[in-house]
Amino acid sequence: MRSHNFGNLLNLQIGHNRFIGNEDFGIKLQPIVNVDGLIEHNYFTQNTIKGCLVIGSDDKKELELLPVKIEVSNNVFEGNSGLFVASLGLNHFSPKQKIFFTQNFIRYNRIQDPSQLNPRSRVAAPVVISSSNVDIFRNIFQNPDSKYEIGSQMQDQSFELNCTYNWLGSNEEKEIYYRIFDRKDRFNLAKINFIPFLLNPTDPNTEIAMTMPLFVPSFDNPEKTIGGEITGRETLTSGEYRVVRDISVRPSGRLQISYGVTLKFLPSVGIMVGGQFHSEGYGYGDGEMVKFTLFDLGRINATDAPVRLVGGKTRKDGRLQVRIGSSWGCICNYGFDEQAAAIACRQMGFVLNPSDWLLEGFEIPQASPSEQILMSNVKCTQWDNDITKCDAEMNEDIENSCAHDSVVGIRCYDPSWSGIRMAITADKSVMKFSTVEKAGLLDPHTNEHKPAIQLDFSHHVLSDVRVTDNTGDGLGIIYSDIFFPDSVNTVERSEFSRNLGNGVLLRQLGLHLKDCTIEHNKLAGILHDPAILRPHQRQIAGWVTVGKRDNIVSLPMRDRDLWLDSDGYRYLITGTESDVSEVYNIVAKDQNYVISMQLLNPINNESSENIWIYDRMDIPAKDGVEYFHDLEIWSVRRDQVSFPTTSSSYGVTIWLKSGSKPRGNCILLFRAIRAPMNRFLRSSTFPRQIPKLKIHNTKIRNNGLGIGAIHYNRYENEYGDLYLRKANESIEILDCDISFNHGEAIHVYTPFREIYQSNISEITFMINSSTIMDNNKVIVQYNKDLRNSNNLFHWILKDNVIDRNHEGGFQISLPYVWQYNENHTHSVHFQNVTFRHNQNFETVVSGHFSKITIVDSIFENNICRHGVFTLSGMEKEIMVFNNQFLSNQANHVVLFDTDSQSEILGQVQAHFVRNIIKFNKFNVFNHRESSRLLNNATYQPRCYAIGLKGVQKINVTNNLFGDNQLDYELLAGVKTARLENTINVIKNWWGTSDPKKIKDRIFDFDDWNSYAIASYRPFYTQNSMESQFSITYESENEVTLDHLQGRLMHPLTLYLREEPYIIKSDLTIMPSAQLTIAPGVELEFYPSVGILALGPLIAQGTYDSPITMRPITLRKMEQLETMQRLKGEDGDKTVRLCAEDKCEGGINEGFLEYFNKTTLQWIPMCDNRFTERNVQVVCRQLGFDYMNIFFDFGRRIEYHYNSVMRIRKWPEPFQCVGDESSLDDCPVRMNGQLYGFDYPCQWDDNFIFINCGQRNLNKTMEYWGGIRFSEPDFEQHLFESRMHDAVTHSSYEKEESILEYVNIYGAGILHNEKSPAILSILQSPVIRFVNITNSAHHGISIISAPRTLRLTKNSILNNLGLGFTGVSLTGEAQRSDSSSFSPLKKIEIPYGIFGLVDICDTNKEIIVEERMVLYYKYDNFPVDCVKIFKSVYGAKNLGFRLMQLNLYNSTGKPWPPDYIQLIDGDIYNSTTQEISTITMDYNPNSSNKLYQSTWPSLSVKLHATGATAYHGFVAEVLTLPVSPHGLDRSIQHNISYTIFQNNSLGAFYYGSAGEISPTVSLERNWFEDNCRQFYGNFTSCNSTIRFDVQNMLNIYFKNNVVRRNQGGLHITSDSSGTATSLKGFIHNNVFENNSNRELLHVEGRRSSPYQEIVFYRNVVTRNNANFADLVVLSQVVSNLTDNYFNANRGGHIMEITGFDKVRLPIYQSCTHNSFFMNIATDLETKATIVAGSTGQQYIDNIFVNPANDYELLTVNKSR
Repeated sequence: MRSHNFGNLLNLQIGHNRFIGNEDFGIKLQPIVNVDGLIEHNYFTQNTIKGCLVIGSDDKKELELLPVKIEVSNNVFEGNSGLFVASLGLNHFSPKQKIFFTQNFIRYNRIQDPSQLNPRSRVAAPVVISSSNVDIFRNIFQNPDSKYEIGSQMQDQSFELNCTYNWLGSNEEKEIYYRIFDRKDRFNLAKINFIPFLLNPTDPNTEIAMTMPLFVPSFDNPEKTIGGEITGRETLTSGEYRVVRDISVRPSGRLQISYGVTLKFLPSVGIMVGGQFHSEGYGYGDGEMVKFTLFDLGRINATDAPVRLVGGKTRKDGRLQVRIGSSWGCICNYGFDEQAAAIACRQMGFVLNPSDWLLEGFEIPQASPSEQILMSNVKCTQWDNDITKCDAEMNEDIENSCAHDSVVGIRCYDPSWSGIRMAITADKSVMKFSTVEKAGLLDPHTNEHKPAIQLDFSHHVLSDVRVTDNTGDGLGIIYSDIFFPDSVNTVERSEFSRNLGNGVLLRQLGLHLKDCTIEHNKLAGILHDPAILRPHQRQIAGWVTVGKRDNIVSLPMRDRDLWLDSDGYRYLITGTESDVSEVYNIVAKDQNYVISMQLLNPINNESSENIWIYDRMDIPAKDGVEYFHDLEIWSVRRDQVSFPTTSSSYGVTIWLKSGSKPRGNCILLFRAIRAPMNRFLRSSTFPRQIPKLKIHNTKIRNNGLGIGAIHYNRYENEYGDLYLRKANESIEILDCDISFNHGEAIHVYTPFREIYQSNISEITFMINSSTIMDNNKVIVQYNKDLRNSNNLFHWILKDNVIDRNHEGGFQISLPYVWQYNENHTHSVHFQNVTFRHNQNFETVVSGHFSKITIVDSIFENNICRHGVFTLSGMEKEIMVFNNQFLSNQANHVVLFDTDSQSEILGQVQAHFVRNIIKFNKFNVFNHRESSRLLNNATYQPRCYAIGLKGVQKINVTNNLFGDNQLDYELLAGVKTARLENTINVIKNWWGTSDPKKIKDRIFDFDDWNSYAIASYRPFYTQNSMESQFSITYESENEVTLDHLQGRLMHPLTLYLREEPYIIKSDLTIMPSAQLTIAPGVELEFYPSVGILALGPLIAQGTYDSPITMRPITLRKMEQLETMQRLKGEDGDKTVRLCAEDKCEGGINEGFLEYFNKTTLQWIPMCDNRFTERNVQVVCRQLGFDYMNIFFDFGRRIEYHYNSVMRIRKWPEPFQCVGDESSLDDCPVRMNGQLYGFDYPCQWDDNFIFINCGQRNLNKTMEYWGGIRFSEPDFEQHLFESRMHDAVTHSSYEKEESILEYVNIYGAGILHNEKSPAILSILQSPVIRFVNITNSAHHGISIISAPRTLRLTKNSILNNLGLGFTGVSLTGEAQRSDSSSFSPLKKIEIPYGIFGLVDICDTNKEIIVEERMVLYYKYDNFPVDCVKIFKSVYGAKNLGFRLMQLNLYNSTGKPWPPDYIQLIDGDIYNSTTQEISTITMDYNPNSSNKLYQSTWPSLSVKLHATGATAYHGFVAEVLTLPVSPHGLDRSIQHNISYTIFQNNSLGAFYYGSAGEISPTVSLERNWFEDNCRQFYGNFTSCNSTIRFDVQNMLNIYFKNNVVRRNQGGLHITSDSSGTATSLKGFIHNNVFENNSNRELLHVEGRRSSPYQEIVFYRNVVTRNNANFADLVVLSQVVSNLTDNYFNANRGGHIMEITGFDKVRLPIYQSCTHNSFFMNIATDLETKATIVAGSTGQQYIDNIFVNPANDYELLTVNKSR
């Protein structure tokens, strides 16, 4: 219980009651805080099963500060049975809490442990105590039927419990001694002080007491039954001993075990060493070694238990059954947890292992349909001991709500003894020729397992030790004493095998394993996991306080100086004295020594204290460290990562500042150690010893995984658990054999990230001269802190052989760190490493900026999943030199694919030099038959020797290529959006000396013009690195009628001929050229390629002889049938789509569910960052087309409160590329996995809805890339029309491209991305009489056409995108601090826009003359990109203005927000200043600012996570002052006489952001059947015609037919002033049979200035908006006149809301309109018209709508 009045204590009194015959607790006060209570004169009798009285608190840090005062007195506890009579305990670290138990009679109670397992922390006794602030004083105990009278349950051996002056059932001290259960029985328990004890069994107030201890217990006896505490010296000689109690060697004690000794321990009994321990045999033969093993008691209490396991592989696993009455049945897994499983195991005489107890669905033996399910939602507590008596829903309550595939299966373990533990105070101990087996169980009631040998502070010697067949880890090390003066921390010639945990577990590095064998361990052979739980750390720290007193110094000290002898040490422990500020010196007496410092217990997070350590003596410490810039200073609170460390001289200064509320108990170990060299010669920065694991000549075989390492980003979590992060640590593997492991040979893992920055840790893995063979996987580093980490990693591999492994190779992801530079960053170094004969192989280094060096290595005869060697993520400093890539099977041999840029370096050097790539071939067996049928006519190059993709240019020189059975030698795929972007690939041998053949072997700009130009001359003329080079002259690309591809440099005309012209690669019309296409010409395009017109394209057909552009026919029908058959054979579906409760196969739309193969559950998905790439994978996995996809989010109407409660494990979000075959192949999205952060869905969340549509193209074809018109460079040439022509003396006129009478069929996929069939960027082509059909994306897209644009008499039909999209991005023509427009939210632009600056473009530095457009469109992966804009000649400052802003909004998410950072100057200059950082939770008034630099350069940095494609930004970057001459205010964009029919995403979209926008006119067009309706209320668009415009003077929408679409016309408008406000005209249109969405929605963004709309003489008939309003006019001045509304249906037929509280000189008027037979569907107000504001006029209208309750409804006062 808790009192919530923290000002005053709750007064509690419980008295004069009788508690008789209860099966549950009589009184239970838990948790209890803020209480002053008295429990007196109560009588407890015949209570069974549990106990009479429980007073307890939770071990939570926040409860330590709250007071409790309880007195329990004058009560009688008689004749009870159960686990205890009274359980008493509070938070024992709180000085404000107290229980006083006195004058009570506890008699004739029968207390027994029902499990009959050896107890430790849960002893059964009449009174049990769990904290030191409980006093048991003057009570009468007389319980002969109980084994103990008082038991300690406090797990801290450094405390003592006051139980004095009690009668304890006898007047004999020896009898009493054995009826007290405490530290003498179990080493981790507090000691109970029971002397003095009373000698009168009836009077608790008697003065007759035994005050002196007389009994001296014996450690050994003639029966060789041993156990207890050792405070002196004990020696065990040859023979067999039975250990019945823990052997606890106290700090002053010593235990010597001679050869020939066998110790057999009862379950959960073990050895604790606080002093000295020697176990020394001399061989492995009988009588030669020392053996520690289990005393086998056989199965306990198993035959009559009402619980059993059936159907399992052994008697310890299977389906769990219980007996209720006389019936056996199973348990439903809903709510079943570890507590319930542990009780079931104990009832059967087994114990539970918390890391391996739950059988997953596929492991559980199938139950027969007739088997009853007897229990569900089982809820057990720590006090329960019979699972059938736990709270649960029983058979009669379940009512068939649980199926037989949801029953419980568990796995139990046999009991074991607890093992050998050496405390932090233990002296150097030795184990030689000793065997430790069948150990590991510390406590059967808490299910805690420990290593068979645990070293709390390792400075011991183990040699020739066998640690086998244990239920936990073999060897465990918590802290390592790396500065111990003797030769310790070495384990030699030892074996760790067949342990159910890890062979060796290290919390802190500092061990040397030499000549060992580590094999057949269930988890890892060796695991480094630096996590220490809070209670375990308390135990460790507690041992220091009971150590040798002369080695302990309490702070504050009396003396200023503390002198250390050579190799001497002291523990410094802080106290709780407040407001201390003292300075001390720690000094080595010998000046050739230095001071080592280790932090053994850090400062409590809630404590006010801190300690500063100065690397010099006699420092006058002061607040602030600015006085000592030349001095190293450690803050114990801040710099935990720096310990252990050493001083640079023989003394240090420490400054203790305790503050107002110190918690104390910070423990530092100072030791004087010999300096590495003479102090007069050594540098002040000599290399300091770092925590290190050395593994030398050791066999690590057949384990779950070979070597594992876990790293964290924090020091302490919210629960007080510690993470021993170090500034530097390393794992060194030398001459080892790591083979036949079932998982990874080496696995490095970071389980979660930390939202706060802290000190950087550097972690080094060095693997030398080792063999890694026949493992399932090789080396894997998997970081869930990938996007934000505090750890740097270094990998060094030299002279290794990695051979015959089954999967993977070297696969690491290096996390993004918050602080790094070109010298302090990640690194990977390979030298003379051989990768050979590996299956499913790949070497991948991804992630953050790093230094990569790969030299003298061999990659040979590997069969690869994707490629042999890949570098991805952020750009990297690369040197790949003198390696051999031979005879591998792969898609690619080497791939550089970077997507992010470093902000610390301008040009990052990357070289691929003097390598041999030969005899490699395509891995056909790793690809589906359908892919093989396509050959190389796919959406992207299939296989190549070396690929250069992404944003970084790699210098590829002096290499030998050739003799590869691959499509290409080089893929020059570096991102390109302008001309003259080249990559350096000179001086290589390409397998031939023929330049034309070389060109055919290189895939670059002339194949796909979004790639770079490969500069490959000069090249080697022979297959030798000593060969001569060719000439450097490069011939011009030759474009002929039979070779229409590459760069067209001169004018060319295509005339009509019988066969079509074939275009296999991109055709680029250079600015100096012109391509003319004659009437009747047919062009056929290979997939994913198209035409880029940087010069004029004149394609003028005629009505009778149109020009045709279509895909080439690739397949025959028999090939299609083969592909369809193979598709049908695909199995293992882990995704499905569900509409309501229908989830049958073959459904192509519905809510996405994912199948967890482990739990055998279908899980609904609600990831709000699920993207188009993920949907493509889902549709492909389900066997549908992956181009025609749609997804959205919505509620599942069939769900209710309990629908998702039974989901046991929610999947993490996926981050697909889009080409994966299944969702399981996609990596997890690393957007910041915090500790304990999960991704659950609530029943009322918005779930993922997917529709997998059919392709709209002939199945024998694939989509081609379409036509693009663009500028050749990033600079916008806005002033050419104003330039004077010196010859003609007139203005310069640019010749525009013309498309007339052209049929474009099957376009829409360009370079593997969706792209409009016609895309115009900064151009104004003439487009007339063009038919665009069956495109995979939009029909026509126009981006910022600079001149008047007329599109007339076109047909845009059956496309999977929009019919037309237009975006006007004119920006601002004035230097105003505030823009005259607001950035758009969502616009329609494709990826890879030629002529615009992608912020992730390859070129970091860009010169600006006047204006450029910078943009980023989100994809499914995170990026960090940088651009530095510099004005030409450095003459002008620069400005930045947003025109679209829609970053992913991560407000409230546990990861850093996406942002755009603007920097005044060059970002690589450390003196530059930040201008602003823009996020989505940024001040909205600042998003329309003009940001200005004060220097002629401006840097822009983007940090973006993965998200859907409609996220992104667009901005203009311009030189200042702004010139106004680039804007033409008379531009019009006219679309007329055009048919828009059956376009999936809508017919028309137009958005604008600028000071002035073109006038848009849509006249005499036909809009029919656009947008698609899906399941429920899902549609592919909200309106078929959409405007989102600003400062647009006029929209003309006249004489159009809008019929059978989803929705109708939607206009959102805004303006900076009245002069630029909109006047829209919607005249003479027919709106017919449109459905599901609003027909007309016109909205002004602001109430002022006023946008105006005229709706005149339109026919609106038979439209159905369901429950949405049919016509909505909001914040616009409207005039509706002479319109006819007939037979429409909607929430309301019209809703008009104006300008509330604004008085206008004009009104929203509705005159001379007719409303006939319309039906309003609003459930509350069925009205034809809703007038939602004042200032409206309704004159001369006709209303005949009998189905409606009202014709006109006023919400506010109107007229």
